Amino acid sequence: MKTKFAFEKLMEHRKNLEELAMRDYVDAQGNLDRANRLMDRYYDSIEEGRNQVSSLENLGGKILGQLELIESFIHGQKRRIVEHREQVRSIIQDVEKKHETLIERAREYKVLERLKEKQMEKIKKEKKKREMKSVDEMVVMGFGRRKG
Repeated sequence: MKTKFAFEKLMEHRKNLEELAMRDYVDAQGNLDRANRLMDRYYDSIEEGRNQVSSLENLGGKILGQLELIESFIHGQKRRIVEHREQVRSIIQDVEKKHETLIERAREYKVLERLKEKQMEKIKKEKKKREMKSVDEMVVMGFGRRKG
């Protein structure tokens, strides 16, 4: 006889919620990774601009216009970095919130899983007890036939 767990549907629902929370968390983490890569590109472009300034200064001559252009670019990148940091902070908060949700969903599922395990153990013990009682009755009945 197959024993059905009383909360099987709820357990399946909680597992689905956990899987959805995992997908949301992975998506949010991907957004954070993309935002961090963009931030790295901003910093790399500033470094590249500084290297160009250094090269132009070594050449000398009429390079003031180019230097001003590069400095303006670097200044713009710094502003983008400041703005992007705010976006990254927001994304980090979203990732943390999704992670907390994932942890909570996993706990909810685990509670039902433990309850199911306890119920199965209880059923096994009861079944073993019934089997032992049945065996004892057979032994007693067999013993009674031999004596009688």
